[in-house]
Amino acid sequence: MKRLLEVLPLLFFVLLAATARGFELPARIYPADSMATLRFRATSPWAKKNFKTVRLGYVRDDRRFSDGKAMHETGPRFQTLKIRRENDTIVAEVPLRGEHEHSFIFYLPPAKDGKREERYYAICTLAPDAFALRPFKGEIHQHSKVSDGRTEPRDHVRYARAAGFDFIAVTDHRSSRQNPIVAAAAKDSGSGLVTYPGEEMHNVGHILHSICLGANEVMSITRRTPELVAGAAPILEKLRSELPDMHETERRSLAEALYLARRARAKGAVVIYCHPYWMPYGRYNAPPEFTKSILSRGAFDAVEIANGQFNYDNYLTAALLYEIAAATGRRWPVVSASDNHNVSNVDRLRRNCNIIFAPNASFPEFKKALREHRLVAAVDTLSWNKKSSRPILFGSWRFVKLATFLERSGYWKRHDKLAAAQAQLIAKFLAGDKSAVPEIEKLAAGIAKWRNDFYCTDPQVVKPLKR
Repeated sequence: MKRLLEVLPLLFFVLLAATARGFELPARIYPADSMATLRFRATSPWAKKNFKTVRLGYVRDDRRFSDGKAMHETGPRFQTLKIRRENDTIVAEVPLRGEHEHSFIFYLPPAKDGKREERYYAICTLAPDAFALRPFKGEIHQHSKVSDGRTEPRDHVRYARAAGFDFIAVTDHRSSRQNPIVAAAAKDSGSGLVTYPGEEMHNVGHILHSICLGANEVMSITRRTPELVAGAAPILEKLRSELPDMHETERRSLAEALYLARRARAKGAVVIYCHPYWMPYGRYNAPPEFTKSILSRGAFDAVEIANGQFNYDNYLTAALLYEIAAATGRRWPVVSASDNHNVSNVDRLRRNCNIIFAPNASFPEFKKALREHRLVAAVDTLSWNKKSSRPILFGSWRFVKLATFLERSGYWKRHDKLAAAQAQLIAKFLAGDKSAVPEIEKLAAGIAKWRNDFYCTDPQVVKPLKR
């Protein structure tokens, strides 16, 4: 009984969300500080049945009404809006101030017994810089048969689309041979999937594991070549004075890791430190002081906050990043990685993803989004009832909030359905059926259209709000 009482409020919220789609708008994201003419079309039996008597309420996520006045504990929960009815549509003109989530409450007058019937619908508003961007989902740490994975490089295109991804990087250990194969399969099939050159980079002894994206050549150096020794020498000399208590072997590995990262970044690559607290054979793959030193020096672009399922080693990564931020003020960009070695297990593959907010999913835009904290790292987990999935999201507050809205509003559900249909056709193409290409391209266009239609740019619907 105690457990039931604890979950009843959450169950009530879930039921509200499930019945929220009685009235629909063509778009869900609108420009901030606009006067919007919102046309809610009745789509459910409840909405059609009560169309002539339903009323419309409004409240903003910051507990404000449309005129900016605050909602008070002793006052109404929402503001009642003026509406007009046209055929099967309820029309309301609403000033959408600021960057917020705006909730609309369709309700009936209270019954004699005091019971209320309500349906909720939410939209989101964004300031111009964020409104100009679009969401793209992808995964950037996976392995093919070129190294220790189980699938052919070209098959990663099919499974990436099945997982709902817009971009991927296949990051085989110390190899770039997979990259042109993956890129060709994505392009020739007409998938619209964007692929980044990738590699899991290593140093001598393989203490360093990092994802290198965007380089067109192998960046790993796993033997002490003259180049590596000469490049790491000045770094090692400096580390001897900065870290006198660190063992010389570890100092040397650290110097080589820093050299490789700087060398890759000088060639335009993005370098991401992998699974800092991975613990094979009962010990950390990299000594803790090695990891702390790497992440304190800013030689890398980001760190994996999650590698596979979010578990104990990932908790330690989060704790370390918290301590570094507290001590240095440095806010690390974070990514989520599947580190998948068998991408045919699509449920496992889709568990980890990254959402970038960018004009497009190209590598330069990914790089920019990462460095400007416009990337949200997601790890899929089961909800409290263990019947549905809910992502844990990491990143900047502003874009985590936006990613949360996209998830709750059903954006990815439609997106992923189109991508899954495309994946089936890509499988036919990879089996030799080139006649599948036009349909694959049609679905790629459908995904792009859904992405743009979710944002309202119609000047007949939104106009700048007069000050």
